[in-house]
Amino acid sequence: MITTKKGLNFNEIPDIVDPTIKTGQEKFDIFCSRDIGQVLGTITLVTGTSGAGKTTLMINLMQWYQNYSTSMYLREMKAHRIKNQTRGVLNNLNALISDQSTVPTFDDYMAYLDEIKPTVVFVDSMQCIATEDFPNMPSESACDYVRIKLTKWAQDNNAVVFLIGHNTKDDKFAGKNEHMQMVDAHLVMERDRKTKLRSMYWGEKNRNGGPDTPLYYEIHDGKIIFFTEEEYYEKLNPTATQAPFMDAVAKLLKLYESAGSKNTNFATELKESKKLVKQKTGD
Repeated sequence: MITTKKGLNFNEIPDIVDPTIKTGQEKFDIFCSRDIGQVLGTITLVTGTSGAGKTTLMINLMQWYQNYSTSMYLREMKAHRIKNQTRGVLNNLNALISDQSTVPTFDDYMAYLDEIKPTVVFVDSMQCIATEDFPNMPSESACDYVRIKLTKWAQDNNAVVFLIGHNTKDDKFAGKNEHMQMVDAHLVMERDRKTKLRSMYWGEKNRNGGPDTPLYYEIHDGKIIFFTEEEYYEKLNPTATQAPFMDAVAKLLKLYESAGSKNTNFATELKESKKLVKQKTGD
């Protein structure tokens, strides 16, 4: 009897690198996956605190993906408000933005996606669509419908989908954990209300294998600038990385000073050294 082999030994499994698309922003591309860049055929749920810049990131991504066709579906604001909010950021002719005035419902948008077949899709937001388009359906079931539809579309069209989700007033995701578990990646964006520090990290999961360390960022005139954890720490504390060494030097100089010396050259060098330490440590 001839049987079909349905299982493979680990060594028999072919080595296949998942195809990715890159933004050209090296820090962000490295942050996205082990294969560098956003993996095609995947969906990322984006959540975060108010003011973290979720929509701003999406607009920047549309600009960075200028070699690919992109589409954004806005349900929380009008297209002209996005233009005013991020004026001067997006000039990509491959970027298409739709709102309810041009595409009334989510199902209409899914039909539109089948027409234009973009490589990258942005939807803002899951809960807004669920509430407005499916009022007779339980909220979480409606969110499931939106997420599942977009997940299948990404897989069938070898595309990338970013789906924005709401947070509660307590800065927790306003939905069931299953939404975060059933996507390929869960991106969390945070803005500390006291320090204004912004960071993003992988939340419940990232099947694409992105790093565990956060990626820090600032927003200037609608444009996002990324920093590694080390770069941002040094930016906020420019003398911090030098402090242990400079503290040791300062103590050594005090020892020399207490020992005393009648050597004029030594006294001059000591004075200049103390001045340098004061500049470096801020003391």
